Amino acid sequence: MKKAYFLAAFFLLAFLLSGCKGSGEVQRRLVVHAIGVDPADEGFIVSYQVFAGRADESGPTDADESTVVTLLAAGRTLGEAEENLRLKTGKEVFLGDCELILISDKLREIGLMGFLDYLKSSDVYSGVSVAYCRGSASETVSAKLKQGSATAILLRGVLEEAIMCGRALSSRVIELTNALEFDGESAAVPVLEMTLGRDNGDGSTLTETDIGVYHSIIMTPNGCGPETDSDSAAGISLLKGSTRALEFLVESKNGSADIRLDKVRSSRKIRIENGLPEISINISGRYTVRASTGDMTDDEIKKLSEKALLELCSSGYEYISSGDLFEIKKMMIKYEGDYFRSKKDSIGEIIQKTTFNVRASLFKY
Repeated sequence: MKKAYFLAAFFLLAFLLSGCKGSGEVQRRLVVHAIGVDPADEGFIVSYQVFAGRADESGPTDADESTVVTLLAAGRTLGEAEENLRLKTGKEVFLGDCELILISDKLREIGLMGFLDYLKSSDVYSGVSVAYCRGSASETVSAKLKQGSATAILLRGVLEEAIMCGRALSSRVIELTNALEFDGESAAVPVLEMTLGRDNGDGSTLTETDIGVYHSIIMTPNGCGPETDSDSAAGISLLKGSTRALEFLVESKNGSADIRLDKVRSSRKIRIENGLPEISINISGRYTVRASTGDMTDDEIKKLSEKALLELCSSGYEYISSGDLFEIKKMMIKYEGDYFRSKKDSIGEIIQKTTFNVRASLFKY
């Protein structure tokens, strides 16, 4: 009986001690949910939105604005800033739960390769999204956007919505790394823009914060290229075949209609025509009229929607000289391997001369 009591006491003590150790490990960690990067005189100022928790919590705690804080650290590199944060707080910096990385567009000229090299060697998840932001990344990361929600979650939601609706291209760490590792390739990185205190026109201002994605920056291994608007980004996405949904307005003398496309599919085929690549794209999908004015017929709305898709593609095609945004080289390697090998030394010039033949066919939901 004494032996049984001893064993029971031993296992109970072991359980309690292991729980304390686990809690201690959590307390010694800074769990980062978002990172903002701004320029400094020598290097960067990095904002870390971290999960702070509450001392009185006895169970799982959600990350909301009452349980997160923003900490700042400076360094000549992102790695040095992370080390300075560790020394400053005495805690391990854990980036594995990071949901978004924002870089001030004031740093656009230096390119992304240095940032990506750091992220690849850290414990940041390769699927986390990277975006530029207008103005201060620190102010954006630490903004109080909505009661009861952590800023990182809301910013990520805004970005994902823009990508889902075709107004921005996905820019996860792994996608950017794959696109920018080789000369001649490029990627379109979304730009988050935050607006505070809009003027009502009567001298007063609104206090709420508006934030959205209205532009993207073309990035190459050598730095930044031109900037796109949301229509151009949608066209690039359609030509790449990465759009699954899209929203736009069509208008005629008979009225206007607010259109949403779902189940968008772009089937792409490549062939060599007159010594140069030509890509044929068939865009299909279903459309829903969310709201309309006037007396537009279904047939008119359908034709105008298909025309709008072709116009978006034309807008996106203007950026073909900005590098291989449309993944043409991958298509050549896969389907026209002999041609690619024979033209490998001049492939960048050939990509810029690639033509697209686009057709659109929609049906009403």
